[in-house]
Amino acid sequence: MRAFNIHQAAVINYGTGEWPFFFVVLQVKLQGRWTMKGGRAMNRGTIFLAIMSTVLAAACNDDQGSQPVQPYTVTIEDHETTPYQFSSGAYYSFVFPEPESFEFDVDAVFREAAVRGVQLRDAWYKNYSPACTPPGSTISMPAIVPGGFVVRVDERARVLQAIGFVETSDPSLEWCAYRVRHYHFTR
Repeated sequence: MRAFNIHQAAVINYGTGEWPFFFVVLQVKLQGRWTMKGGRAMNRGTIFLAIMSTVLAAACNDDQGSQPVQPYTVTIEDHETTPYQFSSGAYYSFVFPEPESFEFDVDAVFREAAVRGVQLRDAWYKNYSPACTPPGSTISMPAIVPGGFVVRVDERARVLQAIGFVETSDPSLEWCAYRVRHYHFTR
């Protein structure tokens, strides 16, 4: 019987939120030579690899990716030059677990709010930055600019507190809010 050794197997998930694509690198050593030919051991290995790929594909499929995100449009606003006037409603400000993080997925928060039955009206997001650059300027001021994320709903929605929000009566994105993404939700 031939020896069947898997020396390297790598699975890369491209993370599109849909069914993931897999790239599998397989090196099989049969009787001391690298080859893709084989008898019974190779057939068993191929079947095992096919089953494991299917299991990994099912495990990596993100159920949250299938949740519909409430449709929205995005505009970029300047909240720093002219004080922004927030319209009436209930406001919640997000508390970032890692304040100095460049990675933040607003769509994941929107999906979680939809799963909990919250219909958002507006959202404003300003990302973290290690510098502040006013519009039209070529000079950046080195400073820690904290991220900001505020959502507006028609009525109080305490379930937002379970996903990292705190209710606020004075919504603000703090300072250096020159480039704020305003998400306008449609019903």
